[in-house]
Amino acid sequence: MEYLLLVVTYDNLFIILLLVAGSGLSVFYYGSLWLVVRNLMLVRRPKFLILGSFFGRIISTVGVFCLIGITMSNHWERLIACMAGFLLMRMYLIQYYSRPLRFSMKDK
Repeated sequence: MEYLLLVVTYDNLFIILLLVAGSGLSVFYYGSLWLVVRNLMLVRRPKFLILGSFFGRIISTVGVFCLIGITMSNHWERLIACMAGFLLMRMYLIQYYSRPLRFSMKDK
């Protein structure tokens, strides 16, 4: 019998870590967007909330990607792994939260 041996090297482990970091960054970005949209009707000046949240999310997300890009200057695949984690989590969140709500007629 042949066994498939998964070789875990430092590079593979680091790419998995960056996938998880990109996923966490995506949860932060889209989670804060969701919170802002939920609370728009509760604030006195919603345009300040929208603009402040937009700039905060953009600065933090681009800042993390730039930090990864600067520190991993010769390893572009690590930056791609982080971005792939971000986009994969985005697709998962869209699938999860766009499911139709099921209402029961028994409540009426």
